[in-house]
Amino acid sequence: MERCGLKVDQLIFAGLAASYSVLTEDERELGVCVVDIGGGTMDIAVYTGGALRHTKVIPYAGNVVTSDIAYAFGTPPSDAEAIKVRHGCALGSIVGKDENVEVPSVGGRPPRSLQRQTLAEVIEPRYTELLKPGQ
Repeated sequence: MERCGLKVDQLIFAGLAASYSVLTEDERELGVCVVDIGGGTMDIAVYTGGALRHTKVIPYAGNVVTSDIAYAFGTPPSDAEAIKVRHGCALGSIVGKDENVEVPSVGGRPPRSLQRQTLAEVIEPRYTELLKPGQ
């Protein structure tokens, strides 16, 4: 930062920063849990009565889901990440059965088409595991 001519006044927990960017004061007052799912970590911040009451950092998150997609469909990790971001859904019950996703292959093989529901069947269990109490 200093090489860019900027001075750091203070550091802030990423979960706190995320909560300030998305929550209103009323939401913090009523009580809310913010879950910021990044690539390498999942940051959790719990507010009640307007105050931050609990925080947690889980040391794995979106990259694990990307790896699951790459493995399940035999596609490169960069393509798996793009598929996750564009078409991923962690609740299979809300995905239309007629929605399809094109999945790139490796080794010069042609891409395949799969139901978006099938993609959700890979994503949903991993997020269920990541959000399970005790993690």
